Amino acid sequence: MGLAVGEPNDSGGGRVWIHKLAVDDNGILTETSTFQINSNTAPFAPGDIAPNDDFGYSVAGVGDINKDSVPDLAVGAPGDDDLGNNKGEIWILYLDVDGSVLGKDRLSSLLTAGALAGQLGYALAAAGDVDDNGTPDLISSSQPAGEVVTFRLDYNSTSGLSLVGMDVLTAAGDCTGDCPDGAIDDFGCSVAVLQDFDGNGATE
Repeated sequence: MGLAVGEPNDSGGGRVWIHKLAVDDNGILTETSTFQINSNTAPFAPGDIAPNDDFGYSVAGVGDINKDSVPDLAVGAPGDDDLGNNKGEIWILYLDVDGSVLGKDRLSSLLTAGALAGQLGYALAAAGDVDDNGTPDLISSSQPAGEVVTFRLDYNSTSGLSLVGMDVLTAAGDCTGDCPDGAIDDFGCSVAVLQDFDGNGATE
């Protein structure tokens, strides 16, 4: 198995450690190797990860997006400026079996400026295949706006990664009763996907 650990305050703009793990004969989990992903790691180019990007602030194993039978990784960088000053980024990293990065996509390249109010990539969670199109989807919070966003993705070998749709849950717009204040209460500071506990065919 593998474990991804973020280190967003690294001086180079952040980094992520990939730890390969195994269970020994005594049932104890041990580390067999480590791999570091940072601004100097192929296929990142100079400037892709900049100081104060907070690359690695959030990480999520999202499943096999590019359908090569190796699980892939989403990495949040809420300080990235690609969509605007500190509007954030989610990197989709296509991994090899040794934990190295075969390819990458910026989720921001599929969005337009102003699509979200807060910082993209503040928190991440694998959503599973929400729309049953064969490609795993992704959930991210956007802070401090208090937005929780489900990105419905598609991938094929010809055109690569594409965004099928984006569903935004907000503290104010999708709540009744004693609702949180998204900005003050840090709504969306962490996110997790539950199973379909009410049996309606959708994960919670």
